[in-house]
Parts: sequence; structure tokens; C-alpha cells
Amino acid sequence: MNKNNVGNAVLGELIKQKRIEHQITTKEMAELISIPEKSYIKYEDGTLSIFIEHLMVLSKILNIDIKTFFDTYVNAQSCV
Repeated sequence: MNKNNVGNAVLGELIKQKRIEHQITTKEMAELISIPEKSYIKYEDGTLSIFIEHLMVLSKILNIDIKTFFDTYVNAQSCV
């Protein structure tokens, strides 16, 4: 697995955990960021890179500082 894939997978897992904590479905989350649910699921499983605009919206929805998303991604890449 290359560095980008690892970063995407770890970031996606964090987003998934926070979404579940907030009791939001994948369908609801996809609607909130105006993308198909299939694409959103790919964000969470790390097979699709997340657009910065979507990260900004997700940070507000999930009440997470956007820096946490960046740090998670970078730290995951440095472990490869």
C-alpha cells in the first residue's frame, strides 16, 4: 500500500468513527456534502481521496478541527 492509500484509509477510518459517534448514516453524510453515497463510502474506506472542500464541511458537521484531519493524514503517511 502506498503512502497516499495509507493516509486516505486512516483518515477515512477517523471520519467513519466520528460519523458513527454522531449517529449519522452514510446516506445522510453524503447528502450533507452533496455527493453520491457510493463516493462517500469510498472516502471512508480510503479508496477515494477527499476533496478539501468536503473536509471543511465534514470538520463542521463532526465538530473536529480541520487540522486534526491533516495531522491524521500526514502521521499515517509517515508510518509507511
